[in-house]
Amino acid sequence: DDERTANVTPNGLSATVEAVAAGTTTLHFTVGKVSASCTVTVSKAEEPKPDPKPEPLEPDDLGDIEIMPGSIVLNAGDRCQFRLQAEPEGVPLPTLQWSVTDGTSVVKILRAEDGSCWIDTLKPGGATLTVTTGDFKAEALISVK
Repeated sequence: DDERTANVTPNGLSATVEAVAAGTTTLHFTVGKVSASCTVTVSKAEEPKPDPKPEPLEPDDLGDIEIMPGSIVLNAGDRCQFRLQAEPEGVPLPTLQWSVTDGTSVVKILRAEDGSCWIDTLKPGGATLTVTTGDFKAEALISVK
């Protein structure tokens, strides 16, 4: 009855009903001497709600740290950059303390900034590069040929 609520497109013995607007209407069908009717109610679709923004990560959210690469073989005289990988990704890092805790005569730290540390290799041997922050500690093993 109300074309403002639904449009009907007949197709032989069937029909396609398209919702137009919220409301209720009665559809009438006749085929030969047979008639039928049905009531159709169209409800307004709810507006999709945006996904809530995740809470920003805080330094206290830090779950684990790892130095990448975790181990490496270099030649004497090489320079290498190590990166800190933190979990969860994107967590702000508290102050980092980089140090060579074993093999101080084998490698030396050039500089450390923004979650990275650059080292120079001095002579053959083994060394351990360590980074600490709060209660977390990670190590990388360095072998120099």
